[in-house]
Amino acid sequence: MKRIKIQINKSEREYDVYALLTSFFPGVEAVTGADDEENIDGYFRIDEYGNRVKISIDFEETKAEDEFEIASESKDDAKKEFGRRLYDFLSNATGKELPWGNLTGIRPTKLIRTMLEESLEESKSGNAECPENPETAGVGSDASGAENPETAGVGSDASGAENPESADVGSDASGAENPETASAGSDASGVEKPENKDKNVASDSAANSGNTGSIADSVTEEIINKVTERAYKERRLRGEKLDLGIDIAIREMDIMSRVHGTDGYSVYVGIPFCPSTCLYCSFTSNPIFKYKDKIKDYLLAVKKELEWTASNMSDRYLDTVYIGGGTPTTLNPEELDELLGYITTILPWENVREFTIEAGRADSITEEKLEVIKKYPITRISVNPQTMSDETLKLIGRHHTVEQFVNAFKMVREAGFDNINSDIIIGLPGENTEDVKHTIDELVKLAPDSLTVHSLAIKRASRLKKWLDENELEITMDYEKAMSICAEGAKKLGLKPYYLYRQKQMAGNLENTGYSVPGKEGLYNILIMEEIQSIVAIGAGSVSKCVHNNGLIERCDNVKDIDLYLSKIDEMIERKQKLFK
Repeated sequence: MKRIKIQINKSEREYDVYALLTSFFPGVEAVTGADDEENIDGYFRIDEYGNRVKISIDFEETKAEDEFEIASESKDDAKKEFGRRLYDFLSNATGKELPWGNLTGIRPTKLIRTMLEESLEESKSGNAECPENPETAGVGSDASGAENPETAGVGSDASGAENPESADVGSDASGAENPETASAGSDASGVEKPENKDKNVASDSAANSGNTGSIADSVTEEIINKVTERAYKERRLRGEKLDLGIDIAIREMDIMSRVHGTDGYSVYVGIPFCPSTCLYCSFTSNPIFKYKDKIKDYLLAVKKELEWTASNMSDRYLDTVYIGGGTPTTLNPEELDELLGYITTILPWENVREFTIEAGRADSITEEKLEVIKKYPITRISVNPQTMSDETLKLIGRHHTVEQFVNAFKMVREAGFDNINSDIIIGLPGENTEDVKHTIDELVKLAPDSLTVHSLAIKRASRLKKWLDENELEITMDYEKAMSICAEGAKKLGLKPYYLYRQKQMAGNLENTGYSVPGKEGLYNILIMEEIQSIVAIGAGSVSKCVHNNGLIERCDNVKDIDLYLSKIDEMIERKQKLFK
């Protein structure tokens, strides 16, 4: 692998520079000044003194230098200006543009949604100006200035859930109170207050199916044009990806009007056990055969956290519940029954809009377990192939075949589940676009109700990175073509994109996209990514997130080690007590 050395005299720029440089030079390892000088193939240098910046690159055929002055006065504006100048320099030097402009954060739709909300407010007030909002984000962060996305793994969010994850922008679920939709007995998001409701989650989901709301209708062509102009001016973002981001942001605004914003909360329950650990996995997962004798104690600890949640979050509305992992269906039927029974008994169920469980591994699904799950108000279930290639499945350590996945999917459908999600990953070792097309074609035959497409993110310290290095292999994939194949497959199924997030070191500098039948979107996925609601995360390795009314976001984590989690459960609860005080 080629190596380029980064030399910067301001250490706080390192992350920003690393993220953009590796995006312009995919497959090249960027090393910092702390690394040795051996096997270096080129240099990227930035000298910054006051407002003056001198920048140069000497790497293979790419040789360029420039000098400029940062004109912005505020720290946030100066950071964004630096990001634009850095992007322009690398774009001119390489002769190419990046799909997401100079965005290096993981939530582009959050930035776009903020721009849309501000433009909507301006159109109401008649203010033609569109001032740059320093609260939205700096280079090296997402729209909210979120924590380093290095922590997120393929298909994981801040709480360790299947689908991903700090915002400084305070808003309710719809982004702003909408006087057109609010009525007596409802909050700003138009959601019925507990004392006026008698709906259960299933009927509520059906009632909302296909509801487009009024927010999309108020987004005029003029507003979209303003956002388009601003997105390029501030972030060098334009074209197909911007169009996709605007489409999803508008849809999210409507979807989020169904739930409570900071007045609500969601619960994530992590079951960090799997039949085996996948090669690409970078979040909390443990082979269940090693922990069989500790499952009972683990469930007792989870119950203790759930009991605290029910007692201490009673002043908020519970909108969604998500059971993730790991693979929750690695639990046996009796254990599943115990967990689901306690969750539905101890938590307030009157306002729940969505109840999701992951059954991600085909080798963990049985008819008996599905019978248990059907006893409870589960509205969404995830059954994931990742690929429809037996060879790749074996390589990445998933101990099931394509045939087993197909049989498991059909078993879930026949059990009566009408909202099934399936995940796939593009960029797995040895695969090309033909493999992606085969996977999509086979999934189209099964017709999942939602499809989540992940671009593989290879972490520097991951097992996958180590395996690739040891076998002297590189991931080769036309990622843009692969994403187009997936988008076409989703279109055939009548699925529309409803959420999107990115990760550091993501293959092809692209994104993860969720597609869904209208009305069957994963609400939790949007809530965790757009950060408009608190998440109480339960279980080893999970991360709770408190979203305050003023937009401030705070977090606390549970330890990852199972034994430590069991022995320190009281400390984990104390952390939540301080977070949600």
